[in-house]
Amino acid sequence: MSFSRAVAFVLKQEGSDLVQDPKDPGGLSRYGIALAKHPDLTAEDIRTMTPERAASLYSSQYWSPLRADELPEYLQLPMLDAAVNVGPQTAIRLLQAALYLSADGLIGPGTLGAARRADPHTTLCSLTSERIAHYNGLPGWPIFGRGWTRRAVLAALEAV
Repeated sequence: MSFSRAVAFVLKQEGSDLVQDPKDPGGLSRYGIALAKHPDLTAEDIRTMTPERAASLYSSQYWSPLRADELPEYLQLPMLDAAVNVGPQTAIRLLQAALYLSADGLIGPGTLGAARRADPHTTLCSLTSERIAHYNGLPGWPIFGRGWTRRAVLAALEAV
């Protein structure tokens, strides 16, 4: 798995439309880049967002904090996708829970080692379950839950 393949999946899931759903706490967004989650950007930055700019933000603000290049390939896409949805630290905590580790939200040697030793199918199943359980606890679950679930499952399927 490469960053380009993982980001292509995320961009496809997010879509290119400018979105401002009052039920979505991210507010104004395009390509999954939400104004509420990126205080360094302006509304105009979101309106004029390109896939290339979004990919650059995904690289610096999601892929790098996940240390995704060091994760096993099968985890790279679902972890980028989870990080875009819930933030890198929460995505890392979900992975750590899936690996039965203490969840500190940091990718370090323990998390990397456990991920490398883990069975890919079992870990993807556990990570997907953790994602869905997390989403189920969010206020937007009744509105967005089916889409979040579908996306988490698709990310796992695409990763294998």
